[in-house]
Amino acid sequence: MAMDLKLVAARLRNCGKLQALKRGESIQAHLIKQGVSKNVFLANNVISMYLDLRLLCDAHKVFDEMTERNIVTWTTMVSGYTSDGKPNKGI
Repeated sequence: MAMDLKLVAARLRNCGKLQALKRGESIQAHLIKQGVSKNVFLANNVISMYLDLRLLCDAHKVFDEMTERNIVTWTTMVSGYTSDGKPNKGI
């Protein structure tokens, strides 16, 4: 059965907004196990989840491990650092 990427992304975003770290980590572990964790769309949503949870180190780790980044990736990271009062770190 094919994975519905939009549904997975929505679940990741909800984990961040609901402060559901354990559930989000579980979803991320499943993505790694399925071999799709490097998908830029999903990785961007994992980053967003960690930033919503104010876990900048975890977000940055995902960012560092990405083999492909896009404008959404960069904007998300800069926004996250700016929201946390560290705008210089984001650039």
